[in-house]
Amino acid sequence: MEFEIEPVPSRKLGFLDISVLWLDLGIGLLVFQAGALLFPGLGMWEILLVSVAGSLVGSLLLALTGIPGTLKGIPTMVSLRPFLGDMGSYLPTVLNVIQLVGWTAFEIFIMADAAFRITGLDRLLWIIFFSAWCLLMALWGPLAVIRHYIEKFVIWIALAISIWLAYQTIPRVPGYSAQGMPLLYAMDLVVAMPISWWPLISDYNRFAKSTRGALLGTVVGYTIANSWYYFLGAAMAAATGQILTPASIAMTYFGSAALLPLIVDETDNAWADIYSTAMSIKNVFPKASGRKLVVAATIAGGSLACLFSPETYESFLLLIGGLFVPLSGAFISDFLLKRDEKSKLRLDSLTSWALGITTYFLIINYVSWLGATIPSFLVSFTMQQVLGRLMR
Repeated sequence: MEFEIEPVPSRKLGFLDISVLWLDLGIGLLVFQAGALLFPGLGMWEILLVSVAGSLVGSLLLALTGIPGTLKGIPTMVSLRPFLGDMGSYLPTVLNVIQLVGWTAFEIFIMADAAFRITGLDRLLWIIFFSAWCLLMALWGPLAVIRHYIEKFVIWIALAISIWLAYQTIPRVPGYSAQGMPLLYAMDLVVAMPISWWPLISDYNRFAKSTRGALLGTVVGYTIANSWYYFLGAAMAAATGQILTPASIAMTYFGSAALLPLIVDETDNAWADIYSTAMSIKNVFPKASGRKLVVAATIAGGSLACLFSPETYESFLLLIGGLFVPLSGAFISDFLLKRDEKSKLRLDSLTSWALGITTYFLIINYVSWLGATIPSFLVSFTMQQVLGRLMR
């Protein structure tokens, strides 16, 4: 059942399992890298503020959008069918596959770059190596990865090295003049990270024993990890002056020793991207082999990793926020309306989503100080309430 999209007959993950899963998925080199985008735009206290606030808002949206899929035991893209219609759900499926292949590429590149700094071996060799590693994890299946890889091994070394890096970094942060990045724009960058996971959330939370446990576990685990790693990523950039996170870590005491366990932890982020790519595609092609799709997703992500550029990362995060924050607003709104009829296409939902997207990018491009997350969410949420009631 782990590679199928039918309702899960047996739920095995409790609150602690879900908490550890999302705590671990909120930890990673790319979260450090996203945190570095906040420096030197904000002072360190401002970075701490937006890291906590943005993580809490984003994690709450992430958890709420997972409720329908958790209740029915189905993957996220399948849970969108009542909301957008069967054919309408294909649009976010395509967008999600694109973002997941992009995330896979970013993850594999950042691991390869870190391994290159430790060993000096060519990045291409490491791209091939980590692609193969993550492929094997995806073929292993989510329940085995969560219970035997993340809970028993990876999360503990990740937490230990995080404490070590904080001890080495925070006392070395120099005084500097912030360059005036708008706080709400900075929060958009923070919210984008948990929002990037919401098209995947039910792929894993569908295995939860209870909806409440899944909701609370997601909020607690992801808020803690995302807040801490955004702040620490900015602190490392300030302390070392390095743009790329692996370079920042390499400059700390025993930097190479610190990079190695973080590389190991990063593999589960790429694993989740690869597995969920397959689950998303099965929303359109339900009879396709999940394992074959996993292989195809790995090849696509690994190939794209060769073209990675750090300069594209901020735009990538904002693109994700612009597409999926409004989708979450309309989706949560429609869930509250309790509409569960079958249809091929729901124009009211697509319209609400489109208006939210328009709001997000207008704000980002013209009045970024206003922050696009909350306004775009409210626009899509409100329009779905209005149009949904009219369609009813």
